[in-house]
Amino acid sequence: QAGDVLLGLASSGVHSNGFSLVRKILFKDHDVKLTDKPAELKGKSVGESLLAATRIYIKSVLPLIKQGLVHGVAHITGGGLIENVPRMFNDGLRAEIAAGSWEVLDIFNYLKQ
Repeated sequence: QAGDVLLGLASSGVHSNGFSLVRKILFKDHDVKLTDKPAELKGKSVGESLLAATRIYIKSVLPLIKQGLVHGVAHITGGGLIENVPRMFNDGLRAEIAAGSWEVLDIFNYLKQ
C-alpha cells in the first residue's frame, strides 16, 4: 500500500535459491575453484564463503506478521532487488531503497566483480 515501509533483512550469504546464478558466474563464465582464496574474500576460500549458514528469518518476521503489520514478502533470489521486490506491488506503486542501508557481504562483492 502507498506509505508502507520496506524492511530489508540482511542476508547471511548465498542461500539455496542463489546457487544457479553462482554456478554460472563462477564455474561456467570463469574458471574458479572452490579452494581459490581471492583477496576479496579476506582469507576465506570460495567454498567456505558459499557454505555460510543460511539465516532463518522467521524469528524476525513472524511477530510482525502476527500483528498484521506485513502486507507483502519478497524472497530475493537471482534476479536481485530489481526483479523481486516489484512482485509485491499493485500497479502504480514503487519502492525507494536506500543504498548502503546494510553492509554488502564479501561474497556478493566478489560475485559482482
